[in-house]
Amino acid sequence: MRTHLCQRFLAAAALAAIFVLAPERPAAAQGATADPSQFTLHFSTDPDTALQRVSIWRNGGRISLADATNGPPPGPRVPLHIALAPPLPEPLWLVADWKNGGGYAAYPILLVHSLAGLQADMLFVKDASGKPSSRDIRQRCERETVKGDEHAFRMYFFCKAAAVAMVEDEDILRRAALQGWLKANRALLDAVKPVSPFTYDPDLAEALRNVVAKAD
Repeated sequence: MRTHLCQRFLAAAALAAIFVLAPERPAAAQGATADPSQFTLHFSTDPDTALQRVSIWRNGGRISLADATNGPPPGPRVPLHIALAPPLPEPLWLVADWKNGGGYAAYPILLVHSLAGLQADMLFVKDASGKPSSRDIRQRCERETVKGDEHAFRMYFFCKAAAVAMVEDEDILRRAALQGWLKANRALLDAVKPVSPFTYDPDLAEALRNVVAKAD
């Protein structure tokens, strides 16, 4: 069984590594009206009043897509029209900065030509303060199955935060968190048809490689 799990983790890590490319320039946000040559993300956060700014982040440089720093929050659903300009494919991080020094959340996306004209919903969840309980981690990451795209995003952000918070002596619990992180990440690969902008998380790939190396 351990060998089977290691093989699954290795396969996921190998697929994730495919998308860790070095893009030459970032995509740009466009106006308020969708264009058939663009890809549109309907972006929302939980809680919806916590968002300060959403931007594309690549190699330390940012392009702001929506900003609530000097005004009211942009609302529960913000349409982000992203130009699919060459060179493609282009791997990027979409980043939500939280208000009041609350840190940020990020998700990797992969822009390709076939996303033109497509739309997708994307939910960012602010990490709750404090370390989640063992019971919550086992229930939400290990036992639950993904029940739709919104649930996948909730599982992704909760389980990733839980896995990152684990220490060495909590190895079994950390693997439970990694299970949920992986399940959610894989589910989002099929969130948009015929191609999803939601790609493998390179942070997850690195965590899985470490688990496999430790098991070996």
